[in-house]
Amino acid sequence: MSVDGRAFTPATALRPGEQVQVDTTRLDVLALFDAGRLARPELTSAVDVAARAILAAVPCPSATKAVDAALLLAEMAVAHPARPMWPDILDHAPALPHQRPTALDERLAGAAARPFVLPETIVVNRGKVFVSVAFTAACEHLGISAQPAPPRAPTAKGIVERTFDTANALFRQHLPGWRLL
Repeated sequence: MSVDGRAFTPATALRPGEQVQVDTTRLDVLALFDAGRLARPELTSAVDVAARAILAAVPCPSATKAVDAALLLAEMAVAHPARPMWPDILDHAPALPHQRPTALDERLAGAAARPFVLPETIVVNRGKVFVSVAFTAACEHLGISAQPAPPRAPTAKGIVERTFDTANALFRQHLPGWRLL
């Protein structure tokens, strides 16, 4: 059951890119920014429902803007080159059938094994960043359907919410004085 007692249906997707959940959270760590300012950064993430893979994440030193959310869409859809110091296991060529994508775009020949997907549907909350003209225009331009989650229903984006819980725990475990209770 959801927080207010209504039943909810878990998100399902059968193939990568069919549904992606996007959300923003403030991390439970303090970071040192320009001019010695301490603040809690925000992280906007996109998690594929079928693969449970983080497709992209954009950290922001302060409040996430619409342009940051649009950047997240671009990060999801673009293959990134493998860097020279990365281990060979991250080279996508041996693990994936890459002949056809490489024939379409030769930049994919050296791509890293980070998933890149142009989603069909993204589920977002009703925050001003995700209903902004810039973000909705970027979705329209890319042919992505932006589906707003029901109001006050965090279970509608449970997969990305759980990802944030995990990310926060992984950051906190490296902080001095933090311990598992």
